[in-house]
Amino acid sequence: MIGEALSSDCTNNEFSTLLIIQSFRPECFFSAEQQQRLSDLMNLWRTTRDEGQTLPPEQQAELDRLVEAELKAATARTTALVQLSSQFEFKQLRQFALQEEMQEQFALEECLRRLSL
Repeated sequence: MIGEALSSDCTNNEFSTLLIIQSFRPECFFSAEQQQRLSDLMNLWRTTRDEGQTLPPEQQAELDRLVEAELKAATARTTALVQLSSQFEFKQLRQFALQEEMQEQFALEECLRRLSL
């Protein structure tokens, strides 16, 4: 449904998706303390929901802030991965170009060697 909405907005008929599976380990974007607190509040939220109640406003506000922080962390994580991917692709392209250049040079030297025989 979301993918269809996104792809309908694209002018190109091709639509690709990048899937990132988080290992749920603490990192610079979302700390262990934040992960633990988010987990605790989500468990509390589920319990209160199942009982037909709501979290107290201060806990709900904290939960909302942590959810927002995790969303920002996911965005930052994705940005970092894209940057690393771009750097890796550039290195691969440069390496490929050097290999091509070396093959051309070898072929030229081989031709010159044969001509001199």
